[in-house]
Amino acid sequence: MIYPPIYPGAARWARRLAPWVLLPTVFLLSFLTPAMPPLRWFVDEPWGADRNAAGWLIGGLMVAGALWATWATYRARRRPAALYACAGVLWWATSVWVTLPIAAYHAATRLDRRRALLFLVAAGAAVVLPVVLGGIAGGQLGGALLLALLTAGVGLALPFVFGMWVQARRQVLAGLHERARWREREEAAAVGAARAQERARIAREMHDVVAHRVSLIVLHAGALEVNAPDERTAAAADLIRTTGRAALVELRAALGALREPDDGAPLAPQPGVDDVPGLVAQSVAAGVPADLRVSGGARPLAPVVGRTAYRVVREALTNVHKHAPGAAVAVTLRYEPTRLTVTVRNTPPEPRPAAGAGEAPSGNGLPGDGEAPSGNGLPGDGEAPSGYGLTGLAERVALVAGRLAYGPEPGGGFALEARLPAGVEEAT
Repeated sequence: MIYPPIYPGAARWARRLAPWVLLPTVFLLSFLTPAMPPLRWFVDEPWGADRNAAGWLIGGLMVAGALWATWATYRARRRPAALYACAGVLWWATSVWVTLPIAAYHAATRLDRRRALLFLVAAGAAVVLPVVLGGIAGGQLGGALLLALLTAGVGLALPFVFGMWVQARRQVLAGLHERARWREREEAAAVGAARAQERARIAREMHDVVAHRVSLIVLHAGALEVNAPDERTAAAADLIRTTGRAALVELRAALGALREPDDGAPLAPQPGVDDVPGLVAQSVAAGVPADLRVSGGARPLAPVVGRTAYRVVREALTNVHKHAPGAAVAVTLRYEPTRLTVTVRNTPPEPRPAAGAGEAPSGNGLPGDGEAPSGNGLPGDGEAPSGYGLTGLAERVALVAGRLAYGPEPGGGFALEARLPAGVEEAT
């Protein structure tokens, strides 16, 4: 979610330009305004005989006061007390009012409410008192009182009220931002809980249905192995039982990945590229003439790349088992300086007898026009083509910044090639 800035467009530009406009203005006004009675006293009384010296003194004081006011305004955020002291001293000594509204605005926006109100009362008294005393001394109390109230209202009250409004707006916007962030965190937590529940539901269904079915297959294969009429049948039953038990182990690992991290025991290590020879050996034991070739110097791979290479080979061999019985398979792992290329090629399947009534034809190993390839695009076994295996495999390869290509060979058969980045940096 993108939050609107607390200081949108024009206000942000105003904040950036404010120092370049405010500081010169403060200096000029502070320099030009102090032609007041406190300074005239130096000319009329002690320096009456030497007005030139008095002029230089007054000019120096005016420059010093203007520089002080500018410096105090510039350092107001880090040293607010310096701004408040400057405003009071300049007002009492030279009647310079420029820093009064700045100090009032700063107090309203930077201090808490109690301290800001105390500042307003103290500053109001400091502004009104010298004007009233001067009016009493001059016999013009009414005019002096009116001038004092006008000065306090324009120089203190209005900037203070405006500062309070700005501070309240900031607090409201900050509250809205915090509320939006809290709502976003709440929604993210709800989505995470929903995902966890869905994953737990999928894990339960897989455990209740798939694991149960595979367990029955393993059980019946074991019974067939014990009561096999000949050695060949016993070997086939043993292979079915062993493969089924391995499938159960992998299924339990998948179920553990679906569950929450603290919901079960630690998971077993995931297979990688080093387990590809065992995968090929299992296919050979199942009757598939498979051959593994490794070219280039083997080098360490990122774990996620190794797992992806293993799954590419497993998916290709599974499709050969399902759709191309009797086909010879060549698995090649080619290590290159920056990548690993996994290639799986199979020859056309051995011809099978014509399918009987009620069975689907075996096909020719090529995907139909306008249809996605079934499995790996090899002949079917009477099942409807899905194409989900290769689609999911392509997505998995893309997750590690790899590329997957597959299709029929010119002379028959099928080829699958995955190019995977070798290093962790490339894979992530």
